Amino acid sequence: MNMPMQPLRSPVTGDSALMNPNSRILALKAKLPGTTRDHIQIFNIEAKVKIKSHKIPKQVVFWKWITSKITQTSVYHWSIEGYS
Repeated sequence: MNMPMQPLRSPVTGDSALMNPNSRILALKAKLPGTTRDHIQIFNIEAKVKIKSHKIPKQVVFWKWITSKITQTSVYHWSIEGYS
């Protein structure tokens, strides 16, 4: 959004995406085929690398960047720092 004349195109798919409000990091959510589970992946757009990936055991109903770092019955906080 801050560089409208230079759009970044990437061959990733998902049902929703969230851009980090402070950096060029993109979170992508996709439903796992044949399940009610979701798969969340976090990408560094500038470096063109996947930072993290996690298969959530339930369907994600609402998700949001809380800090530069979520289901109907649970709230998950997941840091993008470290290797866990």
